[in-house]
Amino acid sequence: MNILIEILDNAVIVAGALVFIINGIVEVIKQATDLDNKYIPLLSLVIGFGIGVAIALGFNLPLAETILAGGIGGLGASGLYDNFKSV
Repeated sequence: MNILIEILDNAVIVAGALVFIINGIVEVIKQATDLDNKYIPLLSLVIGFGIGVAIALGFNLPLAETILAGGIGGLGASGLYDNFKSV
């Protein structure tokens, strides 16, 4: 049980840093293409997963943990986008 808590703690810490990176990448893609806004959360999630895989392979970290962190970061980035969109 303690291992699961440690994995989730690490994933949330990494995801917190990834939120702003993913949000920036999504914003660049949104400006460069004519992407419908309904696909922004899915794009954020996919980019988050991709960054998670890249971190795992680049730094030789556990794949499942970094993919989880990337997914959480992607979902967080789409939530950040929705909050700024409503302002």
